[in-house]
Amino acid sequence: MPLGKGASRHTVGGSRRGTITHLLALSLGISLGSFISNLGGPLGLSGYFGSPREAGEGSGTGGTPNPARSGAERGGHFDARQDDAPGTYAEWISRVMPPSLAPVYVAPGALPFNLTMSILRRTRPVVGSTDRVRGFLTKLKKGQCTTSLMLGGSVTAGHNGGGPSNAYPKLFVDYLNARFPCTGADGGSGEHVYKTTNAGNSMSHATSFSSVSNLDRIDLILVEFNVNDHFMPGKDVPHALEDKGPWSDTLEYRSLWYSEMLLRKLLLLRKPDYPAIVVFNADYIGRIWAGNPWSDPKIARRDLFRYNQEPLKLWLSFLYDIPVFSASLFHLALASKLGTDVQFNFNETRDGHNPYGTNIWHADACCHPKADGHRVLALVLVYNFADELWRMDHDGSVGHEDRMEGDFTIDPRRPRLRDPVYMSPDEDGLYVRDSSDGVTIDLTDPNGEDAWRSKVV
Repeated sequence: MPLGKGASRHTVGGSRRGTITHLLALSLGISLGSFISNLGGPLGLSGYFGSPREAGEGSGTGGTPNPARSGAERGGHFDARQDDAPGTYAEWISRVMPPSLAPVYVAPGALPFNLTMSILRRTRPVVGSTDRVRGFLTKLKKGQCTTSLMLGGSVTAGHNGGGPSNAYPKLFVDYLNARFPCTGADGGSGEHVYKTTNAGNSMSHATSFSSVSNLDRIDLILVEFNVNDHFMPGKDVPHALEDKGPWSDTLEYRSLWYSEMLLRKLLLLRKPDYPAIVVFNADYIGRIWAGNPWSDPKIARRDLFRYNQEPLKLWLSFLYDIPVFSASLFHLALASKLGTDVQFNFNETRDGHNPYGTNIWHADACCHPKADGHRVLALVLVYNFADELWRMDHDGSVGHEDRMEGDFTIDPRRPRLRDPVYMSPDEDGLYVRDSSDGVTIDLTDPNGEDAWRSKVV
């Protein structure tokens, strides 16, 4: 997919989907009340807009603002502070989702399955260092316009889900524009935007890093390769400068090696300051669970890690202290809970239908969410960023972490990376650090290839 951007400019009264007036939002809250009550709690008017004390705060719904808590009335920017955390999904969605976007997520049939707060809590398997994420959130709170870079493959592109206009990157940035209006360079209304690249996995991004380093500004990077790194081409590690031993010819080792190279490059990136980095596991390869004719159960058991790389990548994210948001972990657990015979509901019986079956949100047996599945992915992102924003204002431990918990890679004078795990010091020196800014070597450049080709073992 060519380099491009997607955005929706924030306008008074709504987003690109159209202006939603106070009257329409009010009638929507009434008409959808019974539906949302099934999602976790009763929804009267106060449930849709928040409790009475919150009416009018950050949503354009009118009411008398609370000067101690209202942020929407101060400079027009959202203030996430709340007195208490929501107890149900209905309460949560009413607080974080602007009324202009609420129909996208709460209308009957908007989501492929029921979401609860318990499910959403399962979507951050690695908390990681929060310094970078909180830096991004601080920009949003200040009304600064941001650029998000979505590194991913066909899932990120919305393949079989309606294309980029229906995919989670566009939905997430629509949310940013509706919830966090920003000021443009000319002092007028600005917009949050996202960009994508035309590389498809960790290897192609690490070895063609100019597609990232040539961008002028990056505030957030989502790395979505849980599916595509399975399709990494080649054999062994073609850029290795040492003998990697008997495991080097496995897809798992090759994937981890290039993933580490990519993460190290991203951690040193400054565009113009350090970006937030989140590994986003948006989906998994479902066909291994589908049984014949898609997959032989014996082969599936033998090659499970080969098809689902998330366990391996979690290890790498832990070591580099990078947050991980995952839509695949909770769903895979729920989809297989009634047995693999109904993992896809292909062989369902009266008592065997699984409301979280893989084909409920997959458009095919592989790995591509339907349009409503992309709404779930967007909600996973919204939940985790909103949760971190809430903690910035309420968690008493914030600001009191041990010094060793901090992110040493963001030091403005001497950013420090941990020692590499799979890369050798020589490989790290050549592929990660050996350029003017430490990150711009392009291994596909014929002139740059001479720098490493003669050194490959």
